[in-house]
Amino acid sequence: MVPCRGSARSVNLGELPQSWHDDRSRDLVLAGLRGHRVILTMAYATCHRLCPATMDEFKRMQRVVDARGEIVDFVIVGYDPKNDSPAVWHQYRLSRGLNRDNWHFLSGSHAATLQLARQLGFPFWDVRRTRDARAACRDLRHQRVSTSRARLTELPLV
Repeated sequence: MVPCRGSARSVNLGELPQSWHDDRSRDLVLAGLRGHRVILTMAYATCHRLCPATMDEFKRMQRVVDARGEIVDFVIVGYDPKNDSPAVWHQYRLSRGLNRDNWHFLSGSHAATLQLARQLGFPFWDVRRTRDARAACRDLRHQRVSTSRARLTELPLV
């Protein structure tokens, strides 16, 4: 399990919006990740300040789980369905060398994106002013998603 410190709410994975498109324009249903360890965040593909720091932290976490021989799915959902399209996320993935299959860059409808953000407590924010990233971690045993307001560097892998 990947604990999230400062968890404010807990949501069942099946209660989240399910219909998403990955960066290769394939359908992805979040419930299909049941049985996986999942770390989820929301980001803007065009963000140049906080989001790259979040991806760097996810890369660090990837190295940690690799060293432990563990598997984690990293899910990044675009905040802006109009601009964070599958093609834009695919270019984002390629330009940053994030080629592993356990990284999922998702786009959805405006309604699904807004619902996901609200359910996980990820408000839509101005990327020029935000200093903290948020992540959601799913507990395998309980199929629950907990959100954290802590900086990603404070989310240990245990």
